[in-house]
Parts: sequence; C-alpha cells; structure tokens
Amino acid sequence: MNLSVAARIPVRALVVAALLACVSVGALALKPRDRLVNHAARVDFEAEVPRQFGEWQLESAVRPIEPPEVQEKLDRIYDQIVSRTYRNASGDRVMLSIAYGSNQLTEATQVHRPEYCYVAQGFEIVASRPASISGPAGEIDVTRLVAVAGLRQEPITYWLTIGDRAVLPGFGRRMAQWTYALSREIPDGAVVRVSSIGPDWDRQFVLQQKFIDDLFGALKPVMTSKLAGRRT
Repeated sequence: MNLSVAARIPVRALVVAALLACVSVGALALKPRDRLVNHAARVDFEAEVPRQFGEWQLESAVRPIEPPEVQEKLDRIYDQIVSRTYRNASGDRVMLSIAYGSNQLTEATQVHRPEYCYVAQGFEIVASRPASISGPAGEIDVTRLVAVAGLRQEPITYWLTIGDRAVLPGFGRRMAQWTYALSREIPDGAVVRVSSIGPDWDRQFVLQQKFIDDLFGALKPVMTSKLAGRRT
C-alpha cells in the first residue's frame, strides 16, 4: 500500500466519525414529533389488497417467508402485515408480502430487509442487484435477490418506502430518514416483497413484473400511493 494513502486513512476515519457524531447530536436536538400518519386516514392493508385481480386468485398452498422475530418485536416494528400467495390459470404462483410500519425514522423501528429474514431461516442469498421497474405506478427502484435453500430457488423482487418516496436500502433509506428528521417528521413506510419459486430466474422476474403490474392496475389510488412511495 502507498504510504501516503495509508497515512490518510486514519484522518478520513476521524472525519467520518466526527460527521456521524454531529448527525447524531443534530438528530437528538431536532427530536421529530409529527407523525405523517396523523395527517391521513388509516389504510387497512388487508382489506385494500384485493384477493383476486387480473389473472390472479388467492391461494393458501404456499406461504411467503415471514420475519423470524418474536411477536413482541413484530408488534413494535410493524403495524400491519399482509402475506399471501396468488395463482394464475397457468399454475404460476407468486407470493406477496407487505410489512408496514408507522415509524420508519430509526434503525430500531424500521422494517427489515428480506435478506435478513431469509438468511435467518436457513436460506443463502446467491444473487443480489438493484433494478428499476416501470408500470401503472410509475418507475420504482427495486432490489432483486435469489434465495436458495436446498432445491428451493426463490427469486425475489422487493422495494422499500419511506414516507412519500420509494428508496433503495442502505444509503438511500438513511438519506430519506434524515430528510424527514430535518423536517421534524416521523415517516411511515413499508417493505413490499414479491417472490416466486423456480430455477429459471429470468422467467421468474418477468412473471413478478407482470404480477406487480396487475396488482397496481387493481389498487385504489390511496393504496398505490402507499405501496409505490407516492401519495396523492
């Protein structure tokens, strides 16, 4: 390693640490108090997500992977959870999971990324990449994963919402949280996960895109806004 580069590393680390400290102090000073959900009518996710739409009908044969936390922790993080499996006339099954929380401002209260849920239940994440999908709800930045456990290969498309925007996990989510903190607001948000099972990953992602398009084509505007990160 070049000595001059190595010498700069501790300085950079100190600068980053100082910035994080300032951010933490600033966040404490701001103390956001105003929840966005207090300014909108409550949406019943279980009732608003249709059990039948387009070519898809509800089926109970296969259940989506659920967060592995104990119930007390689930109740603290999530206000509503919808977990369903749909099937079309061709026999294709797609699993939908929506986990919604009214407080998405902190690490302790934010919804969990699917990577952690799958790994906690014995899966290995063998592929992961950002992507963008377009459809009735507009363009949404998503993450595409493939989780494998034994012979089960499960391609997954998921995205997060923070307040009125869809975000990517990591830096994108943290920036959205900080923006709301500066406005002294506590955003709500969700993780929306669509998955299916099969070894042909490309085909499964095309199937999931069709499912997402059909779903948003059937939702009321208020629900589309909740799930796509845009409010009307």
